[in-house]
Amino acid sequence: GISGLLGILLGAVSPKRLPICLAAGHLLTTFPSLTGRVTGAAVFMALALIPSLLPLVLVLVRPHAATLARRAVERMAARYGLWLLAGILILVGLHLLYASLALLPASAIAH
Repeated sequence: GISGLLGILLGAVSPKRLPICLAAGHLLTTFPSLTGRVTGAAVFMALALIPSLLPLVLVLVRPHAATLARRAVERMAARYGLWLLAGILILVGLHLLYASLALLPASAIAH
């Protein structure tokens, strides 16, 4: 009831999610067609709601499943968390490198 609604509200304004939402909104404004913007927004909203709604559904369907899922995620994060973070940061760095090279004139890259 109230705790589920509060959880969704607090998840939506989380400082961890806010920059991602701002970046997605900015990216959506660059889509040339209205159909592309609406489709992109719908996909983003569906993916953004998964972390909030999945635990709620688990608690309603199988009350003990949420605890088991949390333990499994905590074990995975403890074991592979730094590797996952390193992989994500490498991918972000490669993306930034590729995007910056695309902005440089060809004469600057040749030197």
